[in-house]
Amino acid sequence: MDRVIIVHLSGSRSGAIEIYPCARYDMIRLGRDPACEVRFDPLLDDWVSRNHASIEWAEVEGGFSATLTDLLSSNGTLLNGRRIRGPSPIVSGDRIQLGRHGPELQIRFEAQAELPDNPVTATMPRLDSDFPH
Repeated sequence: MDRVIIVHLSGSRSGAIEIYPCARYDMIRLGRDPACEVRFDPLLDDWVSRNHASIEWAEVEGGFSATLTDLLSSNGTLLNGRRIRGPSPIVSGDRIQLGRHGPELQIRFEAQAELPDNPVTATMPRLDSDFPH
Protein backbone atom coordinates (compact mmCIF):
# COMPACT_ATOMS: atom_id res chain seq x y z
CA MET A 1 0.00 0.00 0.00
CA ASP A 2 1.39 3.39 -0.95
CA ARG A 3 -0.99 5.91 0.53
CA VAL A 4 -3.96 6.45 2.82
CA ILE A 5 -6.63 8.87 1.64
CA ILE A 6 -9.11 10.48 4.04
CA VAL A 7 -12.23 12.01 2.44
CA HIS A 8 -14.24 14.29 4.73
CA LEU A 9 -17.92 13.55 4.06
CA SER A 10 -19.46 15.85 6.70
CA GLY A 11 -18.50 18.29 9.43
CA SER A 12 -16.64 21.57 9.13
CA ARG A 13 -14.13 20.04 6.69
CA SER A 14 -16.72 18.47 4.38
CA GLY A 15 -15.29 18.00 0.89
CA ALA A 16 -11.63 18.10 2.00
CA ILE A 17 -9.31 15.25 1.00
CA GLU A 18 -6.10 14.40 2.83
CA ILE A 19 -3.37 12.07 1.56
CA TYR A 20 -0.85 10.33 3.83
CA PRO A 21 2.08 8.47 2.22
CA CYS A 22 2.60 5.11 3.92
CA ALA A 23 6.37 5.54 3.61
CA ARG A 24 6.17 8.55 5.96
CA TYR A 25 3.41 7.42 8.38
CA ASP A 26 2.38 4.15 9.98
CA MET A 27 -0.39 5.75 12.03
CA ILE A 28 -2.56 8.86 11.98
CA ARG A 29 -4.49 10.35 14.86
CA LEU A 30 -7.88 12.04 14.51
CA GLY A 31 -9.02 14.76 16.90
CA ARG A 32 -9.15 18.44 17.82
CA ASP A 33 -5.65 18.49 19.32
CA PRO A 34 -3.17 20.43 17.15
CA ALA A 35 -0.79 17.44 17.36
CA CYS A 36 -3.28 15.19 15.51
CA GLU A 37 -2.58 14.55 11.85
CA VAL A 38 -6.31 14.80 10.97
CA ARG A 39 -7.47 17.90 12.87
CA PHE A 40 -10.99 19.14 13.45
CA ASP A 41 -12.33 22.57 14.38
CA PRO A 42 -12.68 22.77 18.19
CA LEU A 43 -15.83 24.89 17.97
CA LEU A 44 -17.63 23.55 14.91
CA ASP A 45 -16.82 19.86 15.45
CA ASP A 46 -17.58 19.69 19.17
CA TRP A 47 -18.50 15.97 19.02
CA VAL A 48 -14.82 15.24 18.35
CA SER A 49 -12.53 14.70 21.35
CA ARG A 50 -9.05 16.20 21.50
CA ASN A 51 -7.53 12.77 20.79
CA HIS A 52 -10.50 10.86 19.41
CA ALA A 53 -9.27 7.89 17.36
CA SER A 54 -6.29 6.45 15.54
CA ILE A 55 -5.78 4.56 12.30
CA GLU A 56 -2.76 2.24 12.10
CA TRP A 57 -1.53 0.15 9.19
CA ALA A 58 1.24 -2.28 8.41
CA GLU A 59 2.45 -4.57 5.69
CA VAL A 60 1.75 -8.15 6.68
CA GLU A 61 2.62 -11.42 5.03
CA GLY A 62 0.50 -11.62 1.93
CA GLY A 63 -0.87 -8.08 2.08
CA PHE A 64 -1.79 -5.09 4.14
CA SER A 65 -3.63 -4.66 7.45
CA ALA A 66 -5.28 -1.56 8.97
CA THR A 67 -6.97 -0.95 12.31
CA LEU A 68 -9.23 1.77 13.74
CA THR A 69 -9.03 2.37 17.50
CA ASP A 70 -11.14 4.68 19.66
CA LEU A 71 -8.86 6.59 22.07
CA LEU A 72 -11.36 6.64 24.97
CA SER A 73 -13.26 9.50 23.32
CA SER A 74 -16.28 11.05 25.04
CA ASN A 75 -18.71 10.34 22.18
CA GLY A 76 -17.33 7.11 20.72
CA THR A 77 -16.22 6.13 17.24
CA LEU A 78 -18.45 4.46 14.67
CA LEU A 79 -17.29 2.22 11.85
CA ASN A 80 -19.86 1.86 9.06
CA GLY A 81 -22.58 3.00 11.47
CA ARG A 82 -21.65 0.71 14.40
CA ARG A 83 -19.83 1.83 17.53
CA ILE A 84 -16.49 0.11 17.98
CA ARG A 85 -15.45 -1.23 21.40
CA GLY A 86 -11.81 -2.05 20.71
CA PRO A 87 -9.30 -2.07 17.86
CA SER A 88 -11.28 -2.88 14.71
CA PRO A 89 -10.01 -3.96 11.29
CA ILE A 90 -10.81 -1.54 8.45
CA VAL A 91 -10.68 -1.80 4.68
CA SER A 92 -10.69 0.67 1.83
CA GLY A 93 -14.09 2.33 1.46
CA ASP A 94 -15.07 2.08 5.14
CA ARG A 95 -16.83 5.04 6.77
CA ILE A 96 -15.69 6.40 10.11
CA GLN A 97 -17.82 8.73 12.23
CA LEU A 98 -16.47 10.55 15.27
CA GLY A 99 -19.44 10.52 17.65
CA ARG A 100 -23.05 9.74 16.72
CA HIS A 101 -23.57 13.30 15.40
CA GLY A 102 -19.94 14.06 14.58
CA PRO A 103 -18.13 14.35 11.26
CA GLU A 104 -18.00 11.36 8.94
CA LEU A 105 -14.98 10.30 6.89
CA GLN A 106 -14.27 7.70 4.27
CA ILE A 107 -10.92 5.96 4.25
CA ARG A 108 -9.20 4.63 1.15
CA PHE A 109 -6.00 2.65 0.81
CA GLU A 110 -4.33 2.94 -2.59
CA ALA A 111 -1.31 1.63 -4.38
CA GLN A 112 0.16 3.93 -7.00
CA ALA A 113 -0.20 2.65 -10.54
CA GLU A 114 2.85 0.85 -11.83
CA LEU A 115 4.52 2.32 -14.92
CA PRO A 116 4.72 0.04 -17.97
CA ASP A 117 8.12 -1.41 -18.89
CA ASN A 118 8.24 0.63 -22.10
CA PRO A 119 6.30 3.82 -21.42
CA VAL A 120 4.97 5.61 -24.48
CA THR A 121 6.23 9.14 -24.79
CA ALA A 122 5.33 11.87 -27.22
CA THR A 123 7.93 13.87 -29.10
CA MET A 124 7.24 17.57 -29.51
CA PRO A 125 8.53 19.42 -32.60
CA ARG A 126 11.25 21.94 -31.93
CA LEU A 127 9.86 25.45 -31.82
CA ASP A 128 12.80 26.93 -33.66
CA SER A 129 12.34 24.62 -36.67
CA ASP A 130 9.29 26.60 -37.83
CA PHE A 131 10.99 30.00 -37.64
CA PRO A 132 13.85 31.38 -39.70
CA HIS A 133 17.05 32.14 -37.81
